[in-house]
Amino acid sequence: MLTDQRKHIQMLHKHNSIEIFLSNMVVEVKLFFKTLK
Repeated sequence: MLTDQRKHIQMLHKHNSIEIFLSNMVVEVKLFFKTLK
């Protein structure tokens, strides 16, 4: 049971880091286009 919970938390954490990575990329791209204009 405990190990199951831990796996679940790890999965959630992984998902969160992917979301953070994506949102960071969006910000970077927006900044990049701003510098192009």
